[in-house]
Amino acid sequence: MSEGRRLFINSTWIIGGKITQTLISFIMGVLVVRYLGPRDYGTLNLAMAYSTFILPICTLGINNIIVNELINYPKREGVLLGSGIGMRCLTSSISILLLAIFILLTNPENINLQLISFVYSFVLLFRSFDLFDYFYQSKLLSKISSVISVIGYIIASIYRVFLLLNKSDVVWFAIAYVLDMFIVSLLFLIMYKKNGGELFFNMQIAKSLLSKSYHYILSTFMVVVYAQMDKIMIGGFFDEKQVGLYSTAILICTVWTFVLQAIVDSVRPTIIEIRKIDYNKYKDYIVLLYSFIIWISIFVSIVFCLAAKPLVLLLYGDAYLGAIEPLRIITWYVSFSYLGVARNIWSVCENKQKYEKYFACSGAVANLTLNLILIPLLGINGAAFASLLTQVITNLLVPFLIKDTRENAILVVKGMNFFYFKRSICSYFIK
Repeated sequence: MSEGRRLFINSTWIIGGKITQTLISFIMGVLVVRYLGPRDYGTLNLAMAYSTFILPICTLGINNIIVNELINYPKREGVLLGSGIGMRCLTSSISILLLAIFILLTNPENINLQLISFVYSFVLLFRSFDLFDYFYQSKLLSKISSVISVIGYIIASIYRVFLLLNKSDVVWFAIAYVLDMFIVSLLFLIMYKKNGGELFFNMQIAKSLLSKSYHYILSTFMVVVYAQMDKIMIGGFFDEKQVGLYSTAILICTVWTFVLQAIVDSVRPTIIEIRKIDYNKYKDYIVLLYSFIIWISIFVSIVFCLAAKPLVLLLYGDAYLGAIEPLRIITWYVSFSYLGVARNIWSVCENKQKYEKYFACSGAVANLTLNLILIPLLGINGAAFASLLTQVITNLLVPFLIKDTRENAILVVKGMNFFYFKRSICSYFIK
């Protein structure tokens, strides 16, 4: 089977699985958000923000390098996966305990937030097994990952329907996320074992993985700072209701980003392979990826700006009218955000991982500064502006200022050429 054919089939399975999961998620999300209301939905999102805040410590940055390792050392897959999962299970368990203590100390009177945060934090433990997803990506076998993810989400969605029918408390909806990740983790493990796979932990391999991924720990943590700090600061300046409105705006504008993530995940192994063979073709693929992200995001953002009010009213009702303006602002941050996600492929191929932490640190500083200034002045609209400006600074401005990453920034600018985008798309599919 040709390279293009394998890539197309792999992309189709990833996108197909994501479409199925997103459709179910969208329908369930509308029902759950309407049922909970802005305040309870805000509390749930605040709890999720706290857990996401410590996610980089749990993942150890391994996600960013595991595909490259599996492609370069296919005979080591058992020890690579086993060592990675083992390290992540350990750090996740410790992180869950520390997070519980932190929330207890910082929110001593908010029992509801304490309980929801503790329950949801177990998602971190089960996410350790998502390395299997990257394993199947490296083999261009995303069909397996897609089917497993859809099965897990369908079961969790059935559970959510049960909760809605029984008018359950918000804490039970936090359990739904844990149930989803538990089922997916279990199915990944069963499938891997069924196909004869073995998992081994090796301290030397673990140290090797950590030595290559530690650049991403700090960078991912900083990304999380400017991805989640806005919700935490909104909760501090205002209340859970405002967090709920802001989270709804983000939920709407990111509902389609599975397409971008699926494309990035699907082309990653191919771009890594092509880098070894044909450097010019490799750069063409990078520009094609950037062009797709930029122009598709622009089109979607225009649609969201024009349809924001009827969309919010139709889906969530009058209670969420406050989400309209932040939606019109924050939708524009998606393209810059996913340019950063795609840049990770270039960083791995060019061995420029060390610069990721500089991008992330600059983003965290910019976001904290902008949020401190804009949230008191403009409320949740200020948080939306801060998020947009942060992505521009992190994924366009700063890479231009650093000599070793300027080439990537130039590739991004090249991807802004719409005519190049059209020619690249046509050439890609003809091949």
